[in-house]
Amino acid sequence: MLLGLALAACGTAAGGGSPAGESANPAAAPGEPSESGYVLSSGTQVPTLPALPGDAPEDYSDRWWAQPDHPQQSFPGPVLPGDGWLVIAGGGTLPPSIYRRFVRLAGGANARIVVIPTASSEERFGDDWYGLAPLKRAGAGSLRILHTRSREEANSLAFVAALEDATGVWISGGRQWRLMDAYLGTRTHDAIARVLERGGVVGGTSAGASAMASYLVRGAPEGNHIVMALGYERGFGFLRRAAVDQHLRARDRVQDLRMVVDRYPHLLGLGLDEGTALEIRGNRGRVLGRGRVYIYESTDFEGTGVPHTFLREGDEFDLLWHRFAPRR
Repeated sequence: MLLGLALAACGTAAGGGSPAGESANPAAAPGEPSESGYVLSSGTQVPTLPALPGDAPEDYSDRWWAQPDHPQQSFPGPVLPGDGWLVIAGGGTLPPSIYRRFVRLAGGANARIVVIPTASSEERFGDDWYGLAPLKRAGAGSLRILHTRSREEANSLAFVAALEDATGVWISGGRQWRLMDAYLGTRTHDAIARVLERGGVVGGTSAGASAMASYLVRGAPEGNHIVMALGYERGFGFLRRAAVDQHLRARDRVQDLRMVVDRYPHLLGLGLDEGTALEIRGNRGRVLGRGRVYIYESTDFEGTGVPHTFLREGDEFDLLWHRFAPRR
C-alpha cells in the first residue's frame, strides 16, 4: 500500500514507501504515480530522471550520475567517481576552516568558484549577497552566482557556460526540492558532474549537502519534516548509494535516517551535525569541524545488526566498505 507522500520524520518507525512497480517522476505533482522508474534488485524503485525541455533533449542515460543504485555486492565503485572532491556540510554556522578547505581544494587564490543559491526562497542574488561572504573571507577571488527557476534555462548552453571552466561549485542551503525542480537531469546537472570528473570540488551545506546524494532526504515541497517524499526521492547522484541528512542534533533528527536505510538497505546514511562537514574523495571520507557525522546502515547489512555509529573531527571512513579507515 502506498504511503502517500511520505514517511513522517523525527522518531517515526520505518516502513512504507513505494512498492515495486510504482513510483513517481520528480517533475510530476508530488505523490502523483508514474509508470516509470528504476527497479533495484532489492525490489524497491526510484524515479527516472524527468524529461528535459525542448525538441531534442540530451541523452544522459549512460552518465554515472544517471544510473540506478545497486546493492553492495554488485556495486563497481567508487562511491564518488572522478578525481574530484565533495565537501558536504550540516548547515548552521560553519567554521572558517571548512570554507578555507573548500577554497584550497578549488585552487586557492586561482580558484574559479560558481555559487548556486537556488535552494533559497530568495529570487535575487547580487554581488553583495551575504552567502558569498564566507567564501570571500576564505580567500576566494573569483565567485560567480548561477541561479534560475527555469529548467529550460538550466538546460541551455548559455546558462552552463559559467561551469565550463569552474574549479569549484558551492550549493547553499534552503530546500532540496527547489534544486531538483530546476536542475535534475539538465545540462547544469551534467556540467557540475564534470567539475568533479576533472578534479574540482563540489560543496554544499544543509539542503545543498542532501542534494549531492543519490537518494534525496526531505525532498517534499510540503515541509522538511517529511523524511521520505514520494516523487522527490532522487538526488543529484554525485555520492552514489547514499542518503545525506543535516542539522542532526540541532533539529532532533538523529533517529530519522534509520527509516531510510531500513526501507532501502543498499543505501549508506550520512547524518551531519551543524558546523560539521565530510570531505570525500573516491571512497574515503574525512570529518571536518566541531560536531559529529553519523553513519547509518540497514540492520541486515552483512548481518551486523548495528544501525549506526558516529565519527568526530579527523576521523576517516571507507564509504564503500562501511568501515573506519586509518588516519593519514
